Amino acid sequence: GGSSSSSSRSTRPSPAAGSQKSGRGKWAWDWWASLGSPRYVCSPMIDQSERAFRLLSRRYGVDLAYTPMIHAEPFAANSEWRQKYFDAWRPVLDDRGVNIDKPLIAQFGGDDPETMLRAAKFVEPYVSAVDINMGCPTEEARRGGLHTHSPRCRRFGAYLLDSPNLVKR
Repeated sequence: GGSSSSSSRSTRPSPAAGSQKSGRGKWAWDWWASLGSPRYVCSPMIDQSERAFRLLSRRYGVDLAYTPMIHAEPFAANSEWRQKYFDAWRPVLDDRGVNIDKPLIAQFGGDDPETMLRAAKFVEPYVSAVDINMGCPTEEARRGGLHTHSPRCRRFGAYLLDSPNLVKR
């Protein structure tokens, strides 16, 4: 039991350490190593992965955290939506001046590649990566935002997997 110190987490080798790091997957292992080779990851949870929860999770050993899923269409179009639904515009610094809410991945939901890119560009300077939600199985994901906040979004999450050409774009 017990949690390890943050210094031991940051020096831990990647799962591929000692193996030949070449070929198609090398860039992925290099990127993972650039994040400190996180061992414990707190996945995105809609309306649950806000900063306070992420910081608490990190206190108990989480190395890498995600934002809650953010709807790309209103985020890309509306500055008030961006301020309300993305909480990492400013760093949370420890006594050494290190941002303790890093590494951080922002997750977006949507079905329009151009809209998703516009949304991602807003958070790019503040996160380590951007993730596209392709796993959410909820009814909201099946319906998209058609009747709520994202009138052009027809589906997101797991329901994108039925459209491989769209996913490829």
